[in-house]
Amino acid sequence: MKKNRTYAFTLIELLVVMAIIGTLAALLLPGLFRSLSAGRGATCAQNAHQIAVAFKNYESDHGWLPWRTSGLWKEITSPKGNTSFGPGGTWWMSLLGNSKYLPTDLKRTVWRCPEVRQVEIDAQDANGWTGGVGGYGALYNLLQTEFGSSSNRQGKVRSSDVARPAYIWMVGDVGHPLAGATPGDGRYIRTNHGFSRPSTLGGWSFAGTPPPVQPAVRHNSFANFATVDGHVTKMNWDGMRTEVGNFTGRGEF
Repeated sequence: MKKNRTYAFTLIELLVVMAIIGTLAALLLPGLFRSLSAGRGATCAQNAHQIAVAFKNYESDHGWLPWRTSGLWKEITSPKGNTSFGPGGTWWMSLLGNSKYLPTDLKRTVWRCPEVRQVEIDAQDANGWTGGVGGYGALYNLLQTEFGSSSNRQGKVRSSDVARPAYIWMVGDVGHPLAGATPGDGRYIRTNHGFSRPSTLGGWSFAGTPPPVQPAVRHNSFANFATVDGHVTKMNWDGMRTEVGNFTGRGEF
């Protein structure tokens, strides 16, 4: 009479199989993570391009680029009760959304960089203001407020006023870096809707609480941005520090 025999892996065979699986994972997972990261970077670049197209469409309809903010300056009370005198109208992002050039939800869809964490959007500054946007900001040296602090109407800005539209930042990755973080490592604590160039060349800093808002190198140490002519490019920390291509228009406007 034949006996039924049960076959099973020996301990050595199991260890060999586990070693093979571990080796394959070590070989394949980094490539998978790089592919996913590259995909997020491509989505971010596409978002920046769509926002730049909205800028151009607004200019085509109105004859000038959107105001940084529309409306007169006024006393503004922060969520924590502090008051300041500043632009009191509609910011450029809401202006594009309210005018139907882009969605009105500034924290999702085309406004949301896929590398931005929700905690960055919800984070508050010392006055209680949140970033309120999904990771993209404009160059505020380029855009004007509709009125100055003394209620004087400002000059309208047109893309034709920019001598080198293929080099000047219009919209892209922006944020507050984590204080003390290593420049270029992509660690940010808060989003913002725009930045201004530092007073001196190379003056970007990761010091302060928080450090000053600036281009955010979120994508494998690169920042995506769309230029005034609408094409999308990227730069790393060294390019940002040296203001490669004079992307802030220093000395030009």
